Amino acid sequence: ADRLGIGRSAVSRSVQKLESQLGVRLFLRTTRSTTLTREGELFLEGCNPGVTCTIVRQAPAQPAPKPDPVVQQVQGILKDLNFYDGTVDGLTGPATRKAIQAYQLKVGLP
Repeated sequence: ADRLGIGRSAVSRSVQKLESQLGVRLFLRTTRSTTLTREGELFLEGCNPGVTCTIVRQAPAQPAPKPDPVVQQVQGILKDLNFYDGTVDGLTGPATRKAIQAYQLKVGLP
C-alpha cells in the first residue's frame, strides 16, 4: 500500500472483495503477520503485473488531504528565502520537507 501510495485499508478491502469473488482465502492473516495461502500462491503465479493495478483501481479513493495554515505559512517564508519553489498549498510533501531540510542545513540546525 505504501509503495503504491494508497491507504492500507483500501487495499485490504480490495483484497477481501477479490477473495469473496474467487471464493477462496488468498492470505492468512494474524495479528503479527500476513502470508499467502497455497491458493494465494497459485493465484499470484497465474497473475500478470496488470492485476495489481486492477486491484488498486478498484480501491475507493482516499479523501484529499486538507491544507494546514501553518504549513502554508512555512512554505511562504521558505519561498521568500528561496528555499522552496513549489506551490504554497499547505500540504507537507517531498518538496516542503526538502526545503525545510535545506534551510536547517544552511542555518546549522540538526
